[in-house]
Amino acid sequence: MSNNRIWWLDTETSGLIPGTNGIIEIACLVQDVETFGQANGKFEQFEALVCPGDVEYSEKALEVNGVTYEEIQTFEPIDVALARMDKKVKYRDIIAGHNVAGFDIPMLKAAYKKAGIKWRWSHHCIDTMVMANFLKFWGLLPAKSLSLQALGEHFGFHEGQFGPAHRALPDVKLTMAVANSMQQIVQCGVGYGF
Repeated sequence: MSNNRIWWLDTETSGLIPGTNGIIEIACLVQDVETFGQANGKFEQFEALVCPGDVEYSEKALEVNGVTYEEIQTFEPIDVALARMDKKVKYRDIIAGHNVAGFDIPMLKAAYKKAGIKWRWSHHCIDTMVMANFLKFWGLLPAKSLSLQALGEHFGFHEGQFGPAHRALPDVKLTMAVANSMQQIVQCGVGYGF
């Protein structure tokens, strides 16, 4: 039995550039690796609104996330939130999410570095964007877009079902639902012919 856990993670940020912009919200649902794909498993939850400190703020990012610069300044400091979260991380825990490899992990690594916290996560991740791309390439997923909201709609999850879009915890829940739906495609063997 493995001790590894999967951290379904989403971040909301002040912009798109790691190190230049910073995390303003982070949410995770944590599960044991053995329960991957089980929608009714027990999950540990971590959620924080955070002030990233001295970073640049994109007006568009603030608009998308529905917060103001002034509100962000009242949030928990990022280094305090990350230290609190990192206390729960077991060595080689796996991060999972939508476009997590291309966006969330680089943002998180930059925040860890700035906070002076050693990176202990696994070098592997589960990325539903990569999974969706693979399924689309093989003709198993006819979705028009690979955005999280578009994939959610494709699999029958209505907008707002898990909470407001572009908020970290609702996006984590939607990502997990999309991942479970994609896993069903693979388990059914749809499209495989030799």
